[in-house]
Amino acid sequence: MPAPRNSLPVAIAGGGIGGLACALALARGGFRSLVLEQARAFGEVGVGLHVAPNALSVLDALGVGAAAKKNALLIERLVMMDAVTGEEVASIPCGERFERRFGNPYAVAHRAHIHGPLLDACRAHDLVELRTDSRVIGFEWLPAGVSVLLESGERIAAAALIGADGVYSNVRRQILNDGPPLPSGAIIFRATIPASEMPKDLQHPYPTFWAGPGWHMIYYPISDWSMFNFGATVVTGDSVLREPKDVAPEVVLPHFPDRCEIPDRVLRIPRSFRRDRAPRAGR
Repeated sequence: MPAPRNSLPVAIAGGGIGGLACALALARGGFRSLVLEQARAFGEVGVGLHVAPNALSVLDALGVGAAAKKNALLIERLVMMDAVTGEEVASIPCGERFERRFGNPYAVAHRAHIHGPLLDACRAHDLVELRTDSRVIGFEWLPAGVSVLLESGERIAAAALIGADGVYSNVRRQILNDGPPLPSGAIIFRATIPASEMPKDLQHPYPTFWAGPGWHMIYYPISDWSMFNFGATVVTGDSVLREPKDVAPEVVLPHFPDRCEIPDRVLRIPRSFRRDRAPRAGR
């Protein structure tokens, strides 16, 4: 392998999908990188993920497209329904014509099935160094690079620093001085539904999006059809960024008025929901 193009590595804060994709792209261009993940192990938080054709094309360019598609569910269409009347609003075919036009299919997958191939490729590449227990809390400019400060007090000299540390990014906060994330005025309720508990007539091989008055919900199978991913968002105007917590169905159902039969049936399946805050970065 040729010598790397940089002596000091490019530091990347965050070892999620974005951070690992960035490291792999740099490595394929001949640049060393150091991925700094704050958790004790590399992993992906969350469950379901939509992977549009342009995202699959990026994974192809990084050399991990085939591995990602192997465990993804390539869907036949996208459907939007009126959650009050039960009428179909739109249906977008995602078959051969769609794939020819956009260069790749449309897929849904478990987040780990996208993160995993990226992590494997980074581990196998000599130009990528991976570190855990390394939370980036700030940085200082150097004459020829940057000094990255970790929560442990360690400083790391790097050629550059890339912030891939999410909506609560310490890198972004220092660069933009935009304060903490702001509430979006919406609440997201998430759940996973075992396929055995999803009625057979609702087990469609594609995402179904239901739009109601001030709310919407979506559900779709994940990869091997062992479970369905469910998410429902309601606009509340809440100005408080509440901590995530598990809530009972009786707390959730009143947030979704005027729902017709099918969304009502789906909402009543989970035994509990995860109420997530819906922040937006900066101001």
